[in-house]
Amino acid sequence: YAYADDNIDDVPVFIFDKYFAQRAPELVRDYEVPAVFRGRDLFDLLGEGRPDFRWLLIGNRRSGSKWHLDPNKTCAWNAVVRGRKRWLLLPPGCPPPGVHPS
Repeated sequence: YAYADDNIDDVPVFIFDKYFAQRAPELVRDYEVPAVFRGRDLFDLLGEGRPDFRWLLIGNRRSGSKWHLDPNKTCAWNAVVRGRKRWLLLPPGCPPPGVHPS
């Protein structure tokens, strides 16, 4: 915890783990997909061939990702377990700084 408590980095590191469901299945059992999203994931049709879709991100204050587009034409929903997350939303057709859609 020393890094998290004492860091003054410009861009603090954070944990980004796409294997957490295999490493800690009890975390998956503790969470339920909200009703509004159930049955709407067309990637479920791909079975074992579906792209990665579940990640655990853990970060301290000031950590986070850079501007990006989600992979595989996916849309993400997020749950904050503790603390807060700050978002900046832009209108359609207005790419964020440094992002060049193809």
